[in-house]
Amino acid sequence: PAALKRGVRQQAERYMACLERFARQVFGRAGAGELRRATFVLADIPMAAVRQHLERREPPPPLVDELITRTYRAIVAG
Repeated sequence: PAALKRGVRQQAERYMACLERFARQVFGRAGAGELRRATFVLADIPMAAVRQHLERREPPPPLVDELITRTYRAIVAG
């Protein structure tokens, strides 16, 4: 349906705008490399860290939060 397509498109646009804003604030610009880093740190790493737990329908252990936080800090500071 058209309404669903429009909603998905709008959500994708908001997601991109958030990534661009984060990249500019944290990395100083929103070029291709900065957007890739933003996607990696905000989406790819957290999803990879929790995926196996979601598949098993169990809450992630506290270690997962620590791993995500350490990775975030390493990439943002690096």
